[in-house]
Amino acid sequence: MTATITPSRARITTIALCALAVIACAVALPSTASADLRLVRVTGSQTYVPGTFSFTGTALVATTVVPGNPVVPGNPVRVATTLAALGTDTTSGARCAALGFQSTIVPSDAPQRLVTDNRIVPGNPVTPDPVCNQLGTVTVSYRLTLAPDGTVTAATATAGPPSVDLPGDTPPVLG
Repeated sequence: MTATITPSRARITTIALCALAVIACAVALPSTASADLRLVRVTGSQTYVPGTFSFTGTALVATTVVPGNPVVPGNPVRVATTLAALGTDTTSGARCAALGFQSTIVPSDAPQRLVTDNRIVPGNPVTPDPVCNQLGTVTVSYRLTLAPDGTVTAATATAGPPSVDLPGDTPPVLG
C-alpha cells in the first residue's frame, strides 16, 4: 500500500514546522534582539534512481540578530530555515514529502547562500513506500540578503542540486 500525502497534510506539517522554528529562534535570545520571519516558496526538481521528482512547498526563514563578540565579529545573524515540501515523480506520479530544519550563524553584511539537505519522509500513516524510501534527501538552496538588523530583504529557495552563482545574481526584493 502506498501512503498518500495530501496538500492539506502538507499545510498542517508546514504550520507545525514553522511553529518549531519560531520557538527554536526565540529560546536563546535576549528580549532586545531583532528578529524577522519570512515565508518563501520552494520549487525545483531533483533526479534520483527511481526518477525525477518535482518539488513544491514552503520554507520559513527566521532570523535573529546575535550579540557581537570577539569570536563572532561583525553583525552576526542566526538564520533558521524550516521546509515542508511535496515531491512528485514526473513519470509515475509517486508523491513523497520532504521536511527539514537547519540553523546557522552568518554575517549580515553580505548576500548569503545556504544549502540544506532535507529528509524525505513517508506519508501518514507511516507505511513502507519503496519509492520514497530510496530517495534519502532533497537539497534546497536558499539565497538571502539581510539588513544589519536581521531583516530579510530578499530571498529565494530552490529544490535540487545547487547552481553556480553568477556575478550580479541577487534574490528578488521582498515587499
